[in-house]
Amino acid sequence: METLGDRLKSLRKEKGYTLEQVADKLNTTKVTISRYEKNLREPKKETISQLAKLFNVSADYLLGHTDTRVILTPNDKIDIKKSLEEIKLELSSDSTALFDGEPMCQEAIDSLLAAMEIGLSLVKQKQKRDNNM
Repeated sequence: METLGDRLKSLRKEKGYTLEQVADKLNTTKVTISRYEKNLREPKKETISQLAKLFNVSADYLLGHTDTRVILTPNDKIDIKKSLEEIKLELSSDSTALFDGEPMCQEAIDSLLAAMEIGLSLVKQKQKRDNNM
């Protein structure tokens, strides 16, 4: 399992930052950042939040609680909700929504929309990750 130090060092290298650059952005020293990366020192909650913001990842990702790096903003969630509403409206207005040649019941449509929400969230996260690299 990756530690905070492993993830921090990996993110820093991905962005092409030196220890000094990260330290400057957080108003600390390169020795402090190096100690975080070597797991010799645990950053305070405020510092974890600053690091997460700097690298555009969640604090949970830095701490190893999740492998999902990208955070969806409230606007991202609104975009996904709008897309789902458009799809739902399309499915509702077309009484001939079929699956395997059979009309879909409301429960099937709801299941499809739930799966689409997950898919749209994953796509949005991938787009954000690709745009940040």
